[in-house]
Amino acid sequence: MMDESCWFSGIENLKTIRVTDETHIELLRITGTLQAKEGKKKTAEDAIEFLLEEYGRNKERKQEESAISGWNSASSKVDIV
Repeated sequence: MMDESCWFSGIENLKTIRVTDETHIELLRITGTLQAKEGKKKTAEDAIEFLLEEYGRNKERKQEESAISGWNSASSKVDIV
């Protein structure tokens, strides 16, 4: 029987991932930063979710910048006849 006080109670499918010691230390550092910033306990799961959200935001920002850049260069190529 699973202990209901565990942080992962109710989660049915936990996965294990292998990372280097350096990556693990960095993940712990990010987890600590999130804890300090928000003032409550955070897990590696929280840190990974944060990193994935940041990745998504950066990806969207780059796509927007690319679209704006493409629009600016297309609008500057006007042929005068």
